[in-house]
Amino acid sequence: MLSTLALLATLAQAPAPVPTAQPFLDVPPCSYAAGAVARTAQLGIFQGSPATSSELARNAVRQVFEGLKCGDIAWTTRFIAELPQGYATGIPQLGAALKPGFDFEVLGLQMEGQSAEVRFRLAYRGQGRRMERTATVQLVPDAQTGWRVLFGSLHESGLPFF
Repeated sequence: MLSTLALLATLAQAPAPVPTAQPFLDVPPCSYAAGAVARTAQLGIFQGSPATSSELARNAVRQVFEGLKCGDIAWTTRFIAELPQGYATGIPQLGAALKPGFDFEVLGLQMEGQSAEVRFRLAYRGQGRRMERTATVQLVPDAQTGWRVLFGSLHESGLPFF
């Protein structure tokens, strides 16, 4: 009994663990919930759960467009590989058509070893009317985000943002 009390006293004096917030890769900085998600994660109220490789691939493509919508250079470039020099400076203007909102849907996903391919549909307002495009992009693995979209495949998609 005495040893149990001694153990409890020792544990009571130990500092409480400080939760470390994992970045939520699906909450862009301009999201209405970004601040609340960051605060609750820092407090340890909830943490993101590990995502599968296929979920991370789908998310990487979506976050390219979320970052453009936000006009956030750091967020957008975080999800793009082999970005040409100078492209990032145009991000705040390039995403103007996405600011009112956009619809994004993954139509297909293929994964083989160290590469992935995502086929998607993107709908947005452009030139005063609703635009809808379907494209396929290639992704490469990334240690921080799971996957990054190859810029060349974005450029070849024919979307006006690239």
